[in-house]
Amino acid sequence: MSKEIGSPIIFETKYNRNNATKLDENISSNIADEEKQNLLINYPTVYIINEPNGSKRVNYTVYVGETNDIQRRTLQHLDADPQNREDWEQLRENNDALMFIIGHQHFNKSLTLDIENRMMHYLAGVNVVSHLNNRRENAQNDYYTSEEMVPIFNKIWRKLHRSMPDLFPLQRIIEESALFKVSPFHKLTRNQIHAKDEILNIVDKSLSTGKENQLILVQGEAGAGKTVLMSNIFYDLAKKDHHSLSVAMMVNHPQQEKVYKQIASKLDLGDNAEVIKVPTFIDKCSPDKPVYIAFIDEAHLLLTQRSQAYHKHGTNELLDIIKRAKVVIAVYDEHQVLRLSQIIEKDDHKLIDNYVDYRVTLKNQMRIDASQAMINWLRNLIDNQEITTAPLDNSYDLRVFDDPAEM
Repeated sequence: MSKEIGSPIIFETKYNRNNATKLDENISSNIADEEKQNLLINYPTVYIINEPNGSKRVNYTVYVGETNDIQRRTLQHLDADPQNREDWEQLRENNDALMFIIGHQHFNKSLTLDIENRMMHYLAGVNVVSHLNNRRENAQNDYYTSEEMVPIFNKIWRKLHRSMPDLFPLQRIIEESALFKVSPFHKLTRNQIHAKDEILNIVDKSLSTGKENQLILVQGEAGAGKTVLMSNIFYDLAKKDHHSLSVAMMVNHPQQEKVYKQIASKLDLGDNAEVIKVPTFIDKCSPDKPVYIAFIDEAHLLLTQRSQAYHKHGTNELLDIIKRAKVVIAVYDEHQVLRLSQIIEKDDHKLIDNYVDYRVTLKNQMRIDASQAMINWLRNLIDNQEITTAPLDNSYDLRVFDDPAEM
C-alpha cells in the first residue's frame, strides 16, 4: 500500500428536510477543517440512515447508500422517494431518524460502492437490524485503490462502533454469525462472478423463451463458495421486479432455513421470495403452474436412501421439484457424504444426468489457506487414498498423529 490511510470523517445529523436543505452549511459550521468539509460536500461519500423502531431502540431500520452529492441525494430521498416507496416515507416521518455521512481522503466512486456493499454485508449480520434497505448489491472488481477498501472500512466501522455500539457491534461478533457467512453481499471471486453471469443468462433465456423444467447444477468442492453464490443469485433475482419472479429457496437443515428466512425478512425480499422446506414446496406447488426459479442447497441429499423411499407425488424429490419449476438451480456435491444413508448410487447419478441442462463448476478453495500443491496433495489423499510425500507449505500446518487423544 503506497499511501498512508488516514482516519475517515463521519458527520452525524438528524435526518429531516430542515437539516437537508442546509446540509452543506451544517457541515461547514461543525467541521473546522476546510479539507474535511470538502471531502463530505464535494467528494463521493457513503451514508447510513437509521431509524429506531420504538422508543427503547430494540431494533432498527437502516438504509445504506453512496453518492457524489450528499445534499442533493438526501433531498431526493426526502421529497421524491417517499412518493414511490413506503420505506422512505417511514424514514421521513420518524423524528428520531439519524444519518451518518462518511468521507475519506482516498474515496473514489469504485471505493465508495465497495464500502457501501461491505456495510450492507456487516449490517445484515447485526441482530438489532430488523430491516436493511439498499435495493442493489454493488461489490466492485479490481480498481486503483481496491487494496485500501478493507482497512478503510475497518476504520469506519470502529469509529461508528464508538458512536453507536448497539447498531455497530464489534466486527468479530458479526463475523462469527451464520447470517454473515451466508450473506448475499459477500464480494464474489472472479470464478463466482463468471458463474453468476452464466446462470443469469440461462435464467433470462428460459424466461424469454418460456422453456420449463430446466436444471442447472452448481458443482465444486467444499469451500468453493457454492452457498454464497446461491445466496447472491437468490437475492438478485428476488429483487428483479420487471419479471414479477416467484423465487423459492429450499434448504435441508433447520438452522439454514432460519438464516435464509432472516435474510428474506431483513432485506424485504417480498412475497415472491419464499424460503421453504422441500416437502412443503412439493405439496404446495403444481406441475401445471410451476414457479419461476427454485433454488436447492445440498441437492445431493435428495438422492439418498431416505429420499428414494419417497413416493407421495412420484419417485424422487429432486425430480418432483424440477417438474414444479421453470428453472431449478441446485448445489450438488456427490462427495459431501457424512453417513451411510447419504451415499448416492451410480444409477441415481445417471438418473440426474438425464435431467441436467447446464453444469456450472466453481474451482475456488476459500476455506483452506494453502498452496495449490498442498491442496492437490490433500485431494489426492481424499479422492484416491494415495499417501505421497507432502509438499512443504509454510502457510498450512499439517501434522500426523498416531494417537487421537494426543491430537
